[in-house]
Amino acid sequence: MKIFLSFILQIGFAVCAADALPAKTSAAKTFGGYEYPNLYEEAIPMLWASKLVYAFADLLEAGRTGKLELDFPAEVIEKYKDQRFDVRDLNDGNGMAFNTIAKIVRDNQAKLSEINSDSEYVGQVLEKLKAIEDEEEGDSIWLETFNSIDEATQCVYGVVKDDNLKRIIVVFRGSSDLGTRDWQTNLSAQMAEMRTPKLLVDKMKGKLAQRVLVHRGFYNYIFNNKKADKEQRYDMILDDIKPFVQEGYKIYVTGHSLGAALSSLLSFKLAGSDKEWIPKPITCISYASPFNGSTGFPKPSINSKRWV
Repeated sequence: MKIFLSFILQIGFAVCAADALPAKTSAAKTFGGYEYPNLYEEAIPMLWASKLVYAFADLLEAGRTGKLELDFPAEVIEKYKDQRFDVRDLNDGNGMAFNTIAKIVRDNQAKLSEINSDSEYVGQVLEKLKAIEDEEEGDSIWLETFNSIDEATQCVYGVVKDDNLKRIIVVFRGSSDLGTRDWQTNLSAQMAEMRTPKLLVDKMKGKLAQRVLVHRGFYNYIFNNKKADKEQRYDMILDDIKPFVQEGYKIYVTGHSLGAALSSLLSFKLAGSDKEWIPKPITCISYASPFNGSTGFPKPSINSKRWV
């Protein structure tokens, strides 16, 4: 089976929130009957997701500590203060509509500005997304899960479903304050052995057929976190996305800074997985990513057919 490992994009530029999404262009690529937009159309929504994940984590933390009274549905309020934010059962299994979340953020904008330095930018992004949603008939963007309650020991990520574009998006938060393990993870820069994904083994030579060397801190945060009480983040993400990709959704992964590094490792793992339910290619669009691994780490991407 051929492997299509997505073009992992490291974008080191800032995109103004006032920029609107352009109209559809002829630059789209089609694979397996799915039409992929051009790079600009792909990059802007992923940038927005990579920024919103910071604010939403701050919002949930403020709600859990009593700084804010968040107007979530009653069944969500009952559990989110001491459990992960899992809303996949809402709205006939669709999750929590983006417009519901946007209203909660807007209602708490003043307070959010005290705890998140990008609150003005967040407000602009929300207005952009609301405008996109308003053009559709009914809701099309849904939050499924958001894992931040254990941010002191594990990385923060969320899963979003986009019914319009038929994609499931995994977004990782970048580095937060010193109350989390984020900076300890960043500085744990020794090499760790990551088993070469099964679908890549026969394409590699020498030791790379068995393992690639990657940044130990990033690897442990997703796959081998000794402080995880239950499942590793990787296993939780698989559980979060599996129901949707089985319905024909493509997988997108994104993040900024630390989140970008984590998104690259997750995408590599998914793209080389022999699990038949994982659709290929995996599209990873990341921003300002730090070092990920040794010189051998990119070789599976080079030796495999690359989708761009």
